Amino acid sequence: MRNTEAIQRDVQVLSEGRPELVSRETLVRLKVYADLLTRWQSRINLIGQSTADDIWTRHFCDSAQVLRHAPAARIWLDMGSGAGFPGLVIATLLADDPSSKTILVEANGKKSAFLREVARTLDLNTLVLTRRLETLNFEDVGLIDGVTSRALAPLTALFTYAVPWLSRGATGIFLKGQSVEDEVTDANRDWKFSANREKSLCDPTGTVLTITELKRRDGATDDGR
Repeated sequence: MRNTEAIQRDVQVLSEGRPELVSRETLVRLKVYADLLTRWQSRINLIGQSTADDIWTRHFCDSAQVLRHAPAARIWLDMGSGAGFPGLVIATLLADDPSSKTILVEANGKKSAFLREVARTLDLNTLVLTRRLETLNFEDVGLIDGVTSRALAPLTALFTYAVPWLSRGATGIFLKGQSVEDEVTDANRDWKFSANREKSLCDPTGTVLTITELKRRDGATDDGR
């Protein structure tokens, strides 16, 4: 089992776009993941074609930085996992820690099949749920440390999906684009929360948004989704 310091070193260099410096074990796993993604991409649309030639920076490095903002988190919920970003990258970086687990939620059956194939091939501790997020509840998942998503939905919708865990102490780490401030303003109408913003290490227009202390405001309803 690798210690936290070794894991965070991999996280840091990968986040900085220097995958050649990660540990041999992590690099081998990520290369297998990239190869599977390229092969499956020819059959189903997993990622935008314009990013297919830049998997390491656009997808792997971007996803890895989530762990920089919650380094102690070991049980993760990835909402709308798609091709596994950031959830499968998190699971890969934590692969040698037996206390870790990543729950991947994806409504599309073909994408879920891809997630299971990568997890099986890399021997990752994951649970893939082929479910729509609005049907997911606390009993399906249980207590977790961190909730994440990437390019999924506005913050108001993410809060509606994630409140069962964020209201119980989990940290939300959301990869956001240029509209982040508008989304935070909109979310403030129905929610109380603490938000920390840090510039993405991989995307000059991106922000890593850390959310804690989430509560619904009195009188707010779910129809802001």
